[in-house]
Order: sequence, then C-alpha cells, then structure tokens
Amino acid sequence: MAVQVAERQLAVTLGQVVDAITMPAELAARVHAQLGIAMLAGPVIAHPDGRFWTFLTQTLSTPRNDLMNDLAEQDVRHAAAGRYAVIPTELTDAGWRWIAEPRPNQMLPSAYAVVATARRVRAADPAA
Repeated sequence: MAVQVAERQLAVTLGQVVDAITMPAELAARVHAQLGIAMLAGPVIAHPDGRFWTFLTQTLSTPRNDLMNDLAEQDVRHAAAGRYAVIPTELTDAGWRWIAEPRPNQMLPSAYAVVATARRVRAADPAA
C-alpha cells in the first residue's frame, strides 16, 4: 500500500499480492455481469472519467506476454508489476469510485478468468 499525499489517494502496488486488468466501461460491465453469474466477481474500480473500469485480480504467477494480445484493440490491459491502482476511499477526491467493493474474506478472481470472460463476451458480441 502507498499513500499518495499530494493526490490525497490510497494506492496499492500491483504485481505482488494484487494485479489489475483495465478495460472500457461498456465491455467491463458485461464482463462483470458474467463473472457474477459464474460466482467469480471481485472488486472493480471506475476511473474518474467513467470510461474505464479496473478489475482487481490475483497476481499472475507467470505473466505471459501473449495474454492480452487479442484484446489490445479493445483497450484491455494488464497493469505491469510495480504500477499502482488507486483504491477509492472517503478521502479520495479525484473521482475514483467502487463499482463493486471488496467483501470480507472474498477471494480475488484470477486474472485469467477476467481475461477469458472478456474474450467470451467479445466473441458473443463483437460490437461490445
């Protein structure tokens, strides 16, 4: 965890305990719904402009360079280790907000599950 005092934000370093997958909000809403049906939904954060959502996931034990290649055109991204994800709090005044807050004893979904669900949603509806 890190506190970014100048920005009045709480952030978590990615790549050790938590990873993050970011995608456009329209696709993310469909992915989040499908993960919920599969009982794999986890915490999701909306970016200040509302255009992107970030899924907090388990870390990738062995990151694969090709994991996101087929989704790059849809702006689906895996955050590199060492980057930060902003954690919305009452003190965060930059517009970050929870779409789905973490729950006690909730396991984070696998990054692979989030990516696979995004692929499935795109295959079912290429306009998504």
